[in-house]
Formats: sequence, C-alpha cells, structure tokens
Amino acid sequence: MAILLLYHRFLTIDVIYFYGYGVHLYALTDIFLSGVFFAYIFHWLDQNQGFRPSDSRIFRRLCSFMGLLLIVALVLLSAQLFERWRFFNALSYSSTVGFFSGAFIFLTVLAKQSLLEKIMSSYILRAIGIVGFSFYLLHPLLLSLYKETVPAHYLSGNMTKFIVVGITSYLFATITYTYVERPFLNKEK
Repeated sequence: MAILLLYHRFLTIDVIYFYGYGVHLYALTDIFLSGVFFAYIFHWLDQNQGFRPSDSRIFRRLCSFMGLLLIVALVLLSAQLFERWRFFNALSYSSTVGFFSGAFIFLTVLAKQSLLEKIMSSYILRAIGIVGFSFYLLHPLLLSLYKETVPAHYLSGNMTKFIVVGITSYLFATITYTYVERPFLNKEK
C-alpha cells in the first residue's frame, strides 16, 4: 500500500505518461499495484492458518454486501447519472476506480457461497466476460462513433447512451470474438 501511495504522489504525469486521446495520459501502474496489494492480502489470508475469516458465514455475507454496494456505486458513477458526480470519471480518477475495482474483485473472491457469487457467476455476466477483451477494445471506438454521429437531441441522456453503446459494443464484441479472437486462440493449441 505504501508503494501505491508513493507512486501516486511522486510519479506524476510530468515524470511518466502514455500518449492517447490526443493528450498525455497518466501511466496506470497504480491500478496494477492495487491488484498486487489485494493479491498479497488474499495470499496472506490463505496462508495464515490462525486467521481464516472466509470460513465465517457472517464474514462472507459482509463481503457480499460490501461488494454489491461497491459494484452498484461504480456502475452508477460510470454512467454519470447524477449531476453532482459528473466530474468523477474513470480517466480522471483512474487510481480510485482501479483501487475500488480491485477491492470489488477481492470481496467477490472472499464472498464464497453468497448472493454476490451467484450474481457474478450468472449466465449474463459470464457471456459478457467471454467477449470481455473484444468489448474492451471496441467500446471506446463505438463510444466515439456514437458521439460523432448521433445528433444531440436523439438518444440524449447518459443512461440511454450507456445502454445503447453498451449493447452495441457487446454485439460487435460477440462478432469479433467469434470470428477473430476464438479462431486465433484455437490455432495456438
């Protein structure tokens, strides 16, 4: 955690950056370090035989509840539904979003046999996860295309844009996964 805080404090965009979206972008190493942090905590919990909170039903339910709250908050913030919170986006606050995403994954792993595990292993989310890499690559392109081609008075509103671009991205991701990604992966075997 100390490395994460030091990285965020001293390795600013003036020191190291990526070029994208026509500007200098913050190097997202802090998101990687958040993942390392939670993986280390999980490993410690797994190795420490005297401290096994994941065996407790109450602890698993608490992790499930906290994880559900966290994912709802992250989705609502990313959809920018609330005027007061429009300034908060994943590009501007990548460290915070990355840390809370890591926390969500951590809580999901700890919440065995709970509501959160059932939701995260649902058919719909698994279907999205299968095409996730293609979705990740196509979504920014389709979002830019949407902004440039759809007049402001049609389909205005952030929730409408969120749903339309999300569904379109999923459909295109399914096609590219089926005809590009999966055949390529099968040739590697």
